[in-house]
Amino acid sequence: PGMPDGKVRADIPIIGDENNVGIYKEIQIHGEVSLKKNVQRLVANRKYLDRTKDSRSWAIIVDNAGPAEGTYGRTGAEKGCSIFSQRGGEHIMCCDPSKKIWKVVHKEQPDLIMASAPMQDGGTMDPPRAGWEVPYTSRGCVSQEIFKQGMKEAGISDAQCKTLISALGISSKVYRHTEKSSFAQEWAKLSHTKSADEAWQCCVSAVQKAMLKEHGIEEGQVVETEHPYPAKSASWNQTVRFENAKNLKVSFSSRCMTYDSCASFSILSGALSKANAGVGARVQVQAMASSASIHGTLTGRLEGDKWSVRIDHDEAEISSQFRDWLEADASRSSTVTVAQEVKVVSVYYDGKAGDELIGFNLDMSSPMTPFSITGFKAMGRAQEMGVMVGWYLDVDSLLEEEAFQELEAEGLGDCPGSWEEATQDLEAFQKRLDLMLKEATDIELVFCNGLDFKLLPAAYASYGSEPYRSVGDEIESFETDGEVITIGSFKAEEGPAYLSGAREGWQLNLVETFKSRDNLRSLGQLTRQGVLESPAQLLTLEGVKLMFEPRDASNTCYSTCYCDMFDTVTCPTNCIELRWVTDGDGRHSADSRWGVFALVTPESKSTPDESVIESLADKWLSATQMARGPEGNISVEPEDWDESRLRALCARHGWQFEWMTEEGEKRRRIEGANDARRAAERATKKVQGPSSSAAGGAAWWRLDSVVKAFAFGNNTQKPKIQPPPKPKHMMSDKVTQEGADPSVARVKPQDVKLQSKLR
Repeated sequence: PGMPDGKVRADIPIIGDENNVGIYKEIQIHGEVSLKKNVQRLVANRKYLDRTKDSRSWAIIVDNAGPAEGTYGRTGAEKGCSIFSQRGGEHIMCCDPSKKIWKVVHKEQPDLIMASAPMQDGGTMDPPRAGWEVPYTSRGCVSQEIFKQGMKEAGISDAQCKTLISALGISSKVYRHTEKSSFAQEWAKLSHTKSADEAWQCCVSAVQKAMLKEHGIEEGQVVETEHPYPAKSASWNQTVRFENAKNLKVSFSSRCMTYDSCASFSILSGALSKANAGVGARVQVQAMASSASIHGTLTGRLEGDKWSVRIDHDEAEISSQFRDWLEADASRSSTVTVAQEVKVVSVYYDGKAGDELIGFNLDMSSPMTPFSITGFKAMGRAQEMGVMVGWYLDVDSLLEEEAFQELEAEGLGDCPGSWEEATQDLEAFQKRLDLMLKEATDIELVFCNGLDFKLLPAAYASYGSEPYRSVGDEIESFETDGEVITIGSFKAEEGPAYLSGAREGWQLNLVETFKSRDNLRSLGQLTRQGVLESPAQLLTLEGVKLMFEPRDASNTCYSTCYCDMFDTVTCPTNCIELRWVTDGDGRHSADSRWGVFALVTPESKSTPDESVIESLADKWLSATQMARGPEGNISVEPEDWDESRLRALCARHGWQFEWMTEEGEKRRRIEGANDARRAAERATKKVQGPSSSAAGGAAWWRLDSVVKAFAFGNNTQKPKIQPPPKPKHMMSDKVTQEGADPSVARVKPQDVKLQSKLR
């Protein structure tokens, strides 16, 4: 509504003219939006500047402070110093004039400072918004005994552990941060494959195991959200499995609470569980940044909960030079690495990525993830975020980086527009990667530890080697109903069928088993009908490859919990999947976002009662918080949006800031036109070559639309929208009539009656 006739182009790097829109302004973006790349400027309504004091909110929002985070309202003052109290919590924020600091403390422990910041312009009335720090004693610490257990789990020697204790130990404790050093700095000196965060998490896990043992829980696993969980959209899945259990029991703390039904905790189980997967399981692997996927078979477990997958030979994703490499030798196969828990990290380099990264290795056997990190020169942003040697580069994301596209060198050629195009000349692409590390700045690289996968309803089991030469060495019996053969029971739970994920009740796919060329000799004279009538014949087969499928591959949902409805659930399985989903509502109600604390145990006579679970939950939260310490920087901001908070938001994301004015957009048109001109020049060079004239470039037609839009917007009076032209059959000569119409002249107006036919 209110727009001019005709098309007005929007795909130009220029802010639109507000005069072109008469009623409202709105843009809908379908797809991912990068706050760094896709947002240039924040234009704020002046109501946030002109608001009166009595209409403002003076509350404070604290983030990344663990149990002390939330909204703090001004509740009073003492000796001229404001006091802010945590809504729904037990913490306060106050000023200590003698030390010239603001601090966050617990009401019952006022001497234990959880966070502090030096006094600034606000003095004793308003807390500062920057400079908040946590004392090193509260940034993560464990006992030396626990530290030794954690480091043993992390895989370092006793001598290395002693070195860390000497650098970080004070009295009987080991601190994650000290005044002179930190665990991350000391860990980097060891050149270990694990990251510092993963190694310290081993210490946290050791603390948690000690808590379970203290409460008499021999077998159990705690699954929890943050407390309170952040008020933003999020979801995650976690699988819990106990090998020898028949049933699993899920118990909850009475404190469990979510804001509404859109924040829920579900307990599910199904035949296809990643925790049960093993060699021989069939999987579908998802590409890193596109919708492409491939099928394959798990061939082996790798370090760090990862699997090696042999890709099916006929997959279309094996193309170009990867296909040539594969076909050159019949013994070759294409592979890909998948992870139980996929980690994706985006690293922004304002300088050169080559200052940290040594280079990338090209693996022709891995068409889905061909480039991996070969090593590091020095400590940098990628390692600080958990990236390690061997992680894979997201090529699709890299191709969208302007700094990568603009690289120029002799013999380098144009930047490929897609990964499919890049596979035509991998040697040239490798050169561009090397040049990127040396020269490119202002670039974002995306890495992952492996690709995501999901199990397919199929598993292969191969027999022929000790100790499982025959099918009967693993499977006790088969059952049949005349149409389908299923596994009756297992003799051993370490054989090829069980390790591939097959379980009792899984059915044998006779069609695929008899169709396989690998089984022509092993099956001999057996027929499908004969096996259906007497499945015991299968138990004596050697050197055979069987394919099993679950009868029902769908998940069973045992319970979905939300609000305060968290009841104990018993699941008739040894493996369950726990799913957490929240839409992010409830920002101003931290007490109703306490979250979930669940204890999963094998059902037995020694299952802990409610009092034990409550005691465990209370001690677990404090002990875990003390061991882990706060994650990230503490943020203290006013609940209301004022100029300082708006400018801080823009500074965080690198945006421009401006108050909304009538002439504001027009002043930036010249700047936008220059951006459009430079973009057109780059496009012209790419289409016609560096020697072509910019004025005749193929991209300059876009600027014609820009000029017209400018000319239209610069008119002092908004042009009127003209009605559409009349059709030709209505454009006849004008007809006039002389005198009165005889048929109308005889009608008397007083006798005319109006009648409506609407019903």
